[in-house]
Amino acid sequence: VRILYITILLLVTVLLYIALLLYVIILLYATILLYVAILLYITTIVISYLQYCYTLQYCYSLQYCYVTILLNATILYIVIAIFLYIYIYIYIYKTTLLYIAILLLQYY
Repeated sequence: VRILYITILLLVTVLLYIALLLYVIILLYATILLYVAILLYITTIVISYLQYCYTLQYCYSLQYCYVTILLNATILYIVIAIFLYIYIYIYIYKTTLLYIAILLLQYY
């Protein structure tokens, strides 16, 4: 009975980690898709911005325009990345805590 119990426990652990791995892979895939979408969005902004700068002489120079766009894009990227990774880590932490709690409850 004890061996069966340990086997089931190990199986559950393995399954949990496989699920976790799949979740992380899916999240990474989603992140990549999100980045591609953002990249397309930023490219559109850049093109329209440059047209605007060029026609209306809105910016002091074309270089200034490039720098502002790049800065905005970089900040946006960093913010989104931070939020995504915080979400991933919270999920992993929560799942691990839940699993530990279940293990402890089974022993008592």
